[in-house]
Amino acid sequence: MDSNNKLTNLNKQGAQEVSEFLALPQVFKWANKQTDFIIFGGDTNIKNENYFLARKFVNKDTNIESVLDLSVNLANKRTYKEQFITSLGTRGNYTNQYDKMFFINNDKQTFTPQIIKNGLKDFKIDIYKAFSYFITKQQLKNAKGWLPKYNSQKDNQVVRSLISDHAPVFTDINLNTNIDATKVDASLKSTIFKIAKDAKTIRVAHWNILNYGKKNDKDEAKALSLASIIYKSAFDIVGLTEINNGRGEKVQLIVDELNKLIKESRFKVIVQLQKDTKIREEYLNSGRFGKGQQEQVAIIYDSKNFDLINSASFTYPIKYWA
Repeated sequence: MDSNNKLTNLNKQGAQEVSEFLALPQVFKWANKQTDFIIFGGDTNIKNENYFLARKFVNKDTNIESVLDLSVNLANKRTYKEQFITSLGTRGNYTNQYDKMFFINNDKQTFTPQIIKNGLKDFKIDIYKAFSYFITKQQLKNAKGWLPKYNSQKDNQVVRSLISDHAPVFTDINLNTNIDATKVDASLKSTIFKIAKDAKTIRVAHWNILNYGKKNDKDEAKALSLASIIYKSAFDIVGLTEINNGRGEKVQLIVDELNKLIKESRFKVIVQLQKDTKIREEYLNSGRFGKGQQEQVAIIYDSKNFDLINSASFTYPIKYWA
């Protein structure tokens, strides 16, 4: 599909993942109706070597742009180590740049997204450092959801199983007007994190929060961890994926913890309707999709600066690349 990449590499990629990724222009077109700024964040499962596929739709014809400069290979571990790699490995490492962000900017006078071109700015929050900078294990040990096995596990193992196997990713959007946006926690300003946030800036994030919403009401420790990272990283809007289907209401626990940290009822959430998570019968009958892939998404937002007007889900069929 691209002369700059070997077909054998693409063969290592799942057909469903490729199909969903290449359907992004269709989703943007659906959303691009009298909208000033549209942003996508998601766990695409597109491997590092197959990210060339983004060039199929990031162009002047679609007006879609990438938060990560496509002219630079930011997934090159020799140059950037794991700074832009977002999925957690099993040995305290990061393995793939699965998590992506794209946007369409219809109002360039108001919005100026910061495109990442080099290692001077982070794209992700390194959650392997969660217990050093964001929350202590002692804070979590008395919360529901802290399992006895965590006491004997290494920190990276606890992070991966309790918090997530993906790091949150974000983009900063500069505005031409003043805004009382959230601020990066003072404890992070002189650390190894490259997440300084300018004035007149909103920070939009995406996070796959791994199997969130337990049946046994043991989400407290996880919710507290997620809220602490969101709060200290100064996310103004964050889209959350991999919420267990039918458990969307449990995201309110994250919101409650966020508002405790910020000391005001500032954050709110909108959760995808469960009826919109249903996978079409023709997809299930193909044998390539399973009901286990149904999940809800949610968006937490700072209600001091943003009002919810409406919400909807893209539920149309997409082209399938077998």
